[in-house]
Amino acid sequence: MKKNKLLKRYFFIPYPLSLLLILPLLFSCSMNRLAVSKTSELINNGMPAIFSESDLDYAREAIPPNLKFMEILMGTERNGSLLFNASMGFCGYAFAFLEDSSEARATSFYLKGLAYSNELLEKHGLMEKGIMKPEMITRDNAPWLFWNTFCKSGLININRDDPDILSMMGEVREQASKIGEVYPGYFYNSSYNILGSLEATMPKVLGGNPEKAAVYFEKSLSGEGGTFLFNRLMYAKTYAVMTQDEALFDRLIEEITGSEIKKDDKALFNGVAAEKAKKLKEKKDELF
Repeated sequence: MKKNKLLKRYFFIPYPLSLLLILPLLFSCSMNRLAVSKTSELINNGMPAIFSESDLDYAREAIPPNLKFMEILMGTERNGSLLFNASMGFCGYAFAFLEDSSEARATSFYLKGLAYSNELLEKHGLMEKGIMKPEMITRDNAPWLFWNTFCKSGLININRDDPDILSMMGEVREQASKIGEVYPGYFYNSSYNILGSLEATMPKVLGGNPEKAAVYFEKSLSGEGGTFLFNRLMYAKTYAVMTQDEALFDRLIEEITGSEIKKDDKALFNGVAAEKAKKLKEKKDELF
């Protein structure tokens, strides 16, 4: 009995002292989270600088380290800002820089971006067990849904022989339609671009409609969407090619390649679109 009392006396740490010993660990954890939170804000605020980069080679080399940095930060805290920017970054990079050189690598980036996007939507109750809740989508959270839709659309475009990926077509149509309903102008009318591409490339037996595609693409070119060259690029690449409208193809490609790439928040995307348009023009004989 005396031995037990001695053990308690010398090995029991009083509550205030135990708290003092644990506090540095708690403080350290709290500081790490605070640091990640502040860094997330910097990344979020810095995205316009990336979007306005007109030197494509510089952007191609600079973006991957930033994507890896975001993944490192998510090892400490997986907050909404990081998940959103990671989904946008991985899928945007796949579309801009990987599709033309390695579809396999582009697919891996799309899948990674989609996983982060799904996690973000699940985190905020917009998706449950992989099933979207359209009634929960508002103008405020529509950007989260857009990049989820963008990732899926990109996967479909380069994996036409994969039944599992093709099965996402219905989701893409439903999600892009919802975005067009609550926030049609987001990212320069890109929901209409996605819908147009889907209607143009989906076989008629599966519900594809070239007439609808043309309407969607024309909507994508309204307002600020008219100076976002990706809208014209996808119009040419999908609708013009699928309907074999050579005159439309030529006009759209010339409008893209003849456009001045201004130093604004569309510079990166417009520069990539111009580069892709030149490559598409070189393949014209194969397409028509």
